[in-house]
Amino acid sequence: MFPQAIVVFFCHCARNMLHTNHIKLQIRAAETINQENSMGKAPGKLPLPKFQTIALENATIKRQNRTIFQALNFKVNRGEKVLIMAPSGFGKTTLLRTLQNQILLEKGDYLYNGHPVTKFDKHAIAHLFSFIKQSPFMLSDTIRFNITLGQGYTDQEVMEAAEHAGLAELIREKGLDFQIGANGGNLSGGQLQRIEIARALIRKRPILLADELTSALDNRLSLQIHRTLFNLPITIIEAGHKLSQEEMQNYDHVIHLDTLEDSSVVM
Repeated sequence: MFPQAIVVFFCHCARNMLHTNHIKLQIRAAETINQENSMGKAPGKLPLPKFQTIALENATIKRQNRTIFQALNFKVNRGEKVLIMAPSGFGKTTLLRTLQNQILLEKGDYLYNGHPVTKFDKHAIAHLFSFIKQSPFMLSDTIRFNITLGQGYTDQEVMEAAEHAGLAELIREKGLDFQIGANGGNLSGGQLQRIEIARALIRKRPILLADELTSALDNRLSLQIHRTLFNLPITIIEAGHKLSQEEMQNYDHVIHLDTLEDSSVVM
């Protein structure tokens, strides 16, 4: 008979493995559905043209019956780099989720290329965006899997995204098949943040949304990654609150939400 402690340990490991495998299957299924939906259009919906602009017009955004923004006018053109600044808890993440169409407007219009987003398939709209979260979600698997999420990207594509995200040195040291551990425990917070950035970049979607993009990185690496991203032919909308002046001067627009009158932005 095995001691009870050993039996409990192996049962715990088995449960964690099953949970991780279940999450992997969910991720693969979601990515497949997103790819299929992005290739066509839903019945009764317009085909999605190439991205040119997204805009909120006279938008009211509420969360749990609390008004976060009112009479908000916000427009971003293809290729622009926009920084949204405000203290924590001011509604930056809510605004990013609204742009992803995850939060619907209470009033006003959300426009894609001048047309209401409701005219397009919601999955096609969602597929426009990559989203870098402030607290990255990691699976107990390899660096490679946490970047690709099981999709069939080549090593060249993985390394290209990793280079842009400042991961090259880590991968040279440990390799793409290094196990990051439960919740990424074998890596630092900054390294996990860079995996999250590479995960977003490898999908090459036209709009990159970033919530505190480099908050876990030192100033040198943050500046390096921003310089790389600014040279990519993508639109970036970043929410943050502690970027350096050197980083801020490279944005096309810097919006200070906490100093706006009646939450209105005209660009």
